[in-house]
Amino acid sequence: MPMESFNLAIDGRNITGNDDGTITVTESRIAILDTAETNPRVILEDPLVPQRFSPHPLWNFVRLNSIDATGHDQGRKVWTFQLEYGSEVPDELENENASFSPERYKSESQQQVSWAFGVERVPAVHGRRFIEDVDKYGYGTFDDNFGYGYWVANSAGDGFTPSPQINQKFPVAHIVRNQLVVPSEVLEYPETTNIDSFVLDGLDIDEETAYMRDIKVSPVKHDRNRFFRTVTYDIAFKPLKTIKIIRANRHDGSQPVTTTFAVSGWAREFVDEGFRYLEVNERTKEIVYKTIYDKESNTPKTPTFLDGYGRPLDWTKVFPDLVNPGAAPDLPDLEQRMQGLVYIRYLFLQPRFFSVFNFH
Repeated sequence: MPMESFNLAIDGRNITGNDDGTITVTESRIAILDTAETNPRVILEDPLVPQRFSPHPLWNFVRLNSIDATGHDQGRKVWTFQLEYGSEVPDELENENASFSPERYKSESQQQVSWAFGVERVPAVHGRRFIEDVDKYGYGTFDDNFGYGYWVANSAGDGFTPSPQINQKFPVAHIVRNQLVVPSEVLEYPETTNIDSFVLDGLDIDEETAYMRDIKVSPVKHDRNRFFRTVTYDIAFKPLKTIKIIRANRHDGSQPVTTTFAVSGWAREFVDEGFRYLEVNERTKEIVYKTIYDKESNTPKTPTFLDGYGRPLDWTKVFPDLVNPGAAPDLPDLEQRMQGLVYIRYLFLQPRFFSVFNFH
């Protein structure tokens, strides 16, 4: 049943400008068929008939909202069509830089970014301390120790037990996009961090600072002639952290070795401690485990700090100034204990390229 013609009727077009800035175009068209057809659905599926939500052939800012077909002769070879095209406000329909709507598809490059804070509980390490001094206005003074803060400790210089916890906040970006298909990254990017630098919302993001916390994909949506999904990416950020590691010289030198590193803020830290240590059997040259005992030859109730090489931590090897000739060594203070403790660090997030998302 090929349709031979689909022509505009005489005086068959009317254009109306509406008060809200939209435009309505109504058309009457006459279709001539080479054979009779009585099923309107078949008529509407003919290639010459425009589909709903398709743009007008002359003005692409108006889309087909409704279409009706009526057969007029007994043989049903002549049909009359009533078509109604309508526009949104042009900026909302055609301008890709217009305000984003999760219910309207414009392009996959359009995104909406909002920001919030995530929070986690961490041990309190440094802070401004109340120094019991009154300023000229009568307010108590909290000192920042020239920008370094004070170690959180009691008046004897020891840490509190249990260790106080504070909130640590970090920015979280929520990026919303309309995409034609489900992104394959939903299968590949759980628990990942960026191995590359990328741009988001005009900000330059350093590598290993972003954490893909979640990717949410909506059910299928339909807008005009497009089927699409609304995809939301939740990305959290922590800056790179500079750490200074002080270790006893592994080769029994007199001076400790100090090294500075930049590490991901998403790395997890665990104090190197345990109830056993490693020792080399001088006869067999094998490494064996040895149990740690206290001065009374009992197994300690709490784990012993280790030095990063599997041996008990000797504070005098880390801080030689604790040694007093002819006397027992001084005990390390809280700052030395915090700096000299050995941490084993792990990054549990998998490295992935974030530039593939084409954020901007």
